[in-house]
Amino acid sequence: WKGTYYLTAIFKPILTIYAGSGVTYEFSSLNSNKVSEGKYAVKYKNGASVSYTLDPRYVVSNIGVNGASYASSDGSVSINEIIRPTSMNINTRLKQQKVKFDANNGSGTMVGQTFEHSAAQNLTVNSFVRDGYTFNGWNTKADGSGIEYTDGQSVTFTPLADGDRITLYAQWSR
Repeated sequence: WKGTYYLTAIFKPILTIYAGSGVTYEFSSLNSNKVSEGKYAVKYKNGASVSYTLDPRYVVSNIGVNGASYASSDGSVSINEIIRPTSMNINTRLKQQKVKFDANNGSGTMVGQTFEHSAAQNLTVNSFVRDGYTFNGWNTKADGSGIEYTDGQSVTFTPLADGDRITLYAQWSR
């Protein structure tokens, strides 16, 4: 063979990480080479791991890896032998607060509400009735000694755990 030949390498992502809101992550591999700031080249047939932390307002709603087998636990994902381009998703959503409405000696039904962390939302307008009584708002205690809310009030909850529950009791007067 005579002449000049050039070998051109084309870099394709072997592992692409998509992280939802509130996620900070750190990547490591058995054999990774830094290509540029924040970019790494991972060799095929090697595994990788991703450690992540969440902003306290968020929860992981789903983790998925396309193109390799994996195992996940709270705060980490281990990807087994990567044999083709692989993508990993860490999907998140805001923590949620569940609100239940109690007629408190009234009658009727009301569907509960779900509030996202730190997002203002109006309480559902009361549809309970009680013969001979006037509805006076909501309270976190049936006897009215808790936190008061007006009908349809804009409320912002900051649940500590996803799915925290609160019951609002109808308050009545004659």
